Amino acid sequence: EAPPVARFLRQRRRRICTQQARVASGPKELFATADGDVVISLLAHKICRAAAEEGLGEGRLLLSDWLVILTSHYNHEMGLASF
Repeated sequence: EAPPVARFLRQRRRRICTQQARVASGPKELFATADGDVVISLLAHKICRAAAEEGLGEGRLLLSDWLVILTSHYNHEMGLASF
């Protein structure tokens, strides 16, 4: 009688770790804790997609608008400018 053959089953498993993040209490805290590298990366992807789909001019306008709005909100929330 032959010895029993060991059988192995290969499985892929994905481990998902969830973590609760604290919500910013206001815009000042949001600006203080935002990761600049992440913000620039997201903006770059958004601009590149707009440029590819709608043309370079539209990408340039989107970048300009986004930076103007970000700067004005930052200045307003930090008390550097009043409107």
